Amino acid sequence: MSAPVAVRLDQIHLERARRFGDVWLGWRLWRALALDRFCEDRLVEGRERAPWPAIAAILVIARLCEPSSELHIAEDWYRRTALDDLLGVPAERVNDDRLYRALGPPAAAQASPLRPTSRSAWERCSILTHELLVYDVTSPYFEGQAEGNRLARRG
Repeated sequence: MSAPVAVRLDQIHLERARRFGDVWLGWRLWRALALDRFCEDRLVEGRERAPWPAIAAILVIARLCEPSSELHIAEDWYRRTALDDLLGVPAERVNDDRLYRALGPPAAAQASPLRPTSRSAWERCSILTHELLVYDVTSPYFEGQAEGNRLARRG
């Protein structure tokens, strides 16, 4: 049995507290569905310092854990998670420009989630029975006096 250790609570402080459980689960699901290998096989690597497969994982895990905009992911969410340790992509390499570019036509043309090679991974997960799942987190934004505009109401 170990001897007790005196701890001075007034001299303890917390540094760099980050979310871990939800992003770890998202990363495990990503790998269990073989989406990491799928992206690595299909997304062309270039000179970028944050690889496209990692950016794709960040976008998907963010949607799972805290649905928000790419700007929020880059400026706040990613830095509050342990994904930099899990994925090996430092927070300074994740920016809104990189995230938005991942959503554009070049990335979409390189990897289609409905290709036959990816379907087997989805079929192994019995809760996913749909051909296509679309999850939209678009948030409209209004400036000025929109109180009288019924289309600008929340909800």
